[in-house]
Amino acid sequence: MTTGPAVRIVTLAERPDLATVVAAWQTLAFPDEETAAAALARVSSQVAAVGPEQVFVLLVGKEPAGTASLVHKDLPARPDLTPWLASVYVAPPHRGRGYAASLVAAVEAAARTAAIPTLWLFTASEKRLYARLGWIEAGREVDAGVCVTLMRRDLGNAEPLRSA
Repeated sequence: MTTGPAVRIVTLAERPDLATVVAAWQTLAFPDEETAAAALARVSSQVAAVGPEQVFVLLVGKEPAGTASLVHKDLPARPDLTPWLASVYVAPPHRGRGYAASLVAAVEAAARTAAIPTLWLFTASEKRLYARLGWIEAGREVDAGVCVTLMRRDLGNAEPLRSA
C-alpha cells in the first residue's frame, strides 16, 4: 500500500518562517480586512505557547497546505465573545481531504489545553462544515455588510483562560 506525504500541524511559534505564507493566504481569503503588511505583522505576533493568540499550519510533507487560528477577537459586532476559531483556510490544491476538519480539531485541542470552556466562530458560507464538526448555531450577525452565522463549540472545560 502506498501512502502520501506525512500530514502534521505545527504552530507559528514552532515555524515562524511560515508567517509570510499564512499572511498571504489570509489576505487572499479575507481581502477587505487588512493590507498584506498588516496581516504579516498580526500573524507574526500570534505565537502564544498556550491559549490565544496562536496560528496553526497544516503541512503536507514540507508544503504548507492550510491554516487556522485561536484568537481573542474576531467579529467586531461581538466584542463580548472570546476566544475565537478564526481564519480557517485550506489552499485550493489541498481541499476536499478533511484538512479543514483537522485544523479545527487542532484549535479545539489548544483551547482545551488552555482550559477554555467555549469557542466562537462566524461564517458566511461554511455553516454545514462546522455543524458536522459539532459546532452549534448561536445566531446571525452582520460583518462588513454580509450576513454571517455565529457558532459556538462548548468544550467542557470548567475554568476559562484568564487574560493577563
